[in-house]
Amino acid sequence: MRKALALLCMLVACGGKKDEPPAGPGTGSAPKAPAPPADAAPPADWTAACAEALRAAGELTPVRRIQRILDGCQPCGDWTPILAWNSEKGPTRAQLETAMVGCKAFCDTAAKRQFLTKFDEMHGKPGRLPWKVLGEACKGEVSGLPDARYVSAPYFALDRIARAAGADARLAPLLAGITVPLPAVSVTGNGFDLPKSPTTNPHAGPVHVSVSATQIQVGVLAHATLGKDGVVVHAPGESYPGRVVKPIELPAAIDALAPAAPIALIGPSGVKAVRLLETVATLGGKRQLRLAVAASGAPVGWVLAGTIPIDLIPAFRREVPSAHTTQLVLTDKPDAAIAEAKKKSGTLGDVTIAIAPAASVTDLAKLLGALGYFDVQTVALTAAK
Repeated sequence: MRKALALLCMLVACGGKKDEPPAGPGTGSAPKAPAPPADAAPPADWTAACAEALRAAGELTPVRRIQRILDGCQPCGDWTPILAWNSEKGPTRAQLETAMVGCKAFCDTAAKRQFLTKFDEMHGKPGRLPWKVLGEACKGEVSGLPDARYVSAPYFALDRIARAAGADARLAPLLAGITVPLPAVSVTGNGFDLPKSPTTNPHAGPVHVSVSATQIQVGVLAHATLGKDGVVVHAPGESYPGRVVKPIELPAAIDALAPAAPIALIGPSGVKAVRLLETVATLGGKRQLRLAVAASGAPVGWVLAGTIPIDLIPAFRREVPSAHTTQLVLTDKPDAAIAEAKKKSGTLGDVTIAIAPAASVTDLAKLLGALGYFDVQTVALTAAK
């Protein structure tokens, strides 16, 4: 009996020792983990990458700044299902719904239902209707005030980034001073279809002159700041496209907005280029006037205005004539004028473009973009005889 009790005690003692951690050398007890230094970085998460992105954003051009923030700040996870909502290989309805719910996109069930219904209607078609209805339904909760004209997939992502970063003690100070450009769109969310150019400066304005087939309007392009309440829109004066003016009123209207600012000349891609001549004759040579085009590097689905880095004037007026002059006739087939410019690329000198009635703003942008490759800095625009 005594032997059995002794054996049982030994087994109990051994079992107890089996679960104990090994003793540290010379201590007789388990070693303690070293304490982290007081200035140790927090674990890697979305805020670390976002902090890096926000620091870098201030050094980038305004258009590329947006994409850097979207790439680096992902409080809701990967933005791809949201940003690619309408692309050919975009998300399914269920994938988009999951991403939006995960980002707390919907202020109520009605807003969710309206958004997804419009997604079904618009999938694969151009437009931003689902986002428009979301902005109108949820208003300030998705930065849809004072109106929903800017609400789109990239805008929604910026809103969520701004709110999440603004609530973080380390990230909030990094938001200060960051501004982002906004698309040139009217209260309905529609804007001119801007032409494209192989040569683009990502800055536009801030003052614009928008020329349609029937009227001329002037104003200041809107921009936004980011903070704990989302995206804050700053739109000085009348909302885009601004006030309708007569050509004779242009100088005074521009001076009242910003006496020394460069001017973005905005025209729909399909409008006739001769429509721009009146504005160029009135302002060109007195103010820096450049043709607006779609800026490269903008987020998918968000058309932002850049400019072609060539000043537009009505005519060259030099006391001493240039050693070389070139006149290019622009028709609705700009490749002929581009080929002629290429032949004379080393001796273009003062370049005048004579615009034929059939030439569009798109044709003009294509020719000006090509001239930018030849380091042409100023071009005179006139009507072809």
